[in-house]
Amino acid sequence: MAIKYMFNRDQVGDIKEIADELTAKLIIIRANLVYDEKIGDHTQLLWYEKYYMRGKGTVLLSVTITQESNRQIVILVGGGGGKGLLEDTVYGSVDDLIGTARTILIKQGFVQY
Repeated sequence: MAIKYMFNRDQVGDIKEIADELTAKLIIIRANLVYDEKIGDHTQLLWYEKYYMRGKGTVLLSVTITQESNRQIVILVGGGGGKGLLEDTVYGSVDDLIGTARTILIKQGFVQY
């Protein structure tokens, strides 16, 4: 199961600032940045993971940030899996992690579409 959201804002700027703020805030809720790569001059890819003991599973959040001419686009894709009786609780945890990222982006002026 994957959850996907797309955001944009009309702005030209450094996409690294968006990535840095997401990372700083997601670390507070114990999400670990496990992959960070800048692809060319206009795209950055980030992967965060968070382990949930209650479902014995890991949640993954993939963030793609792109600068296109005069607008910035962020795509969030979350997913996860677990073991045992509480496996389904991991999917609620995906909502929690992606919801935190959504809140951060909205505070930065992004609009979901």
